[in-house]
Amino acid sequence: MESDRWKWGAWLYWLIDVDDLVFDSLPRVIMYHSIGVENGYGNISTNEFQRHLRWLAQHTDVVDLPAVLDSPDAADKQVAVTFDDGLASFLWNAYPLIQKYQVPCTMFALGASIRSRSGTSNNQQLLERLETPDRLMSEDELNELTEDELVTVEAHTWTHPELPTLQDPELLHTEIVGAKRCLESALDVDIDRFAYPYNESSPEADELVSDTYEYAVLGGGRRSRITAATNPTAIPRIDGGVELERLTYNMADLSIHLRQRDVDAEAKPTPSL
Repeated sequence: MESDRWKWGAWLYWLIDVDDLVFDSLPRVIMYHSIGVENGYGNISTNEFQRHLRWLAQHTDVVDLPAVLDSPDAADKQVAVTFDDGLASFLWNAYPLIQKYQVPCTMFALGASIRSRSGTSNNQQLLERLETPDRLMSEDELNELTEDELVTVEAHTWTHPELPTLQDPELLHTEIVGAKRCLESALDVDIDRFAYPYNESSPEADELVSDTYEYAVLGGGRRSRITAATNPTAIPRIDGGVELERLTYNMADLSIHLRQRDVDAEAKPTPSL
């Protein structure tokens, strides 16, 4: 039912102006990966990404990530745009559109873009973790982005591990804290934001992230709203690697309401006969 429901919701939104019915004013955060790279991780085409930005510019107030927590009750729907992994396709395909539409965004980069910990090249590290033909941006490319006030480069661990699988405290510290120090040293910027790889966390990782960063992002944006009570180091995001019609449905309050109704229905005890 879920696979068909979004199509009906998107059709309803695009057929008539029903913003007041399905599109609340609560903020959302969108997560992107590859842009314009065939078989890239979470890829959408460059043309599709431009459709996203054009629609966001027309229907929302696109803001820097911290702003979604600063004004969660703003009259205009606030949306923050984020990119994970520091992929080169951002520089090639997404960045020109970011500039065209003047959209602020956060780029979560890996420490592996600066220096490898295991002796493997940046591209090998990426292929091992993400299985994508895209590549990591280089230190020089990331430095170029830091010169643009529209782009905020932040941390996404060192090698993109599954954090819940890391049992060694020292290794966990290197991935979370070491990546911050590496990026700050190489790029001469303050790093205060973090994105969990695979949107997965653990109690140990959560504690370390909370002690190290001011903001952190996860998944779960299709089920959770961002409100004044949202933990700043557990901000939910919506996947942007979909067509625009599905993205707008996933951003709508109606979609969250329907998913929560399904969850409540599944949790409700079956009456005994």
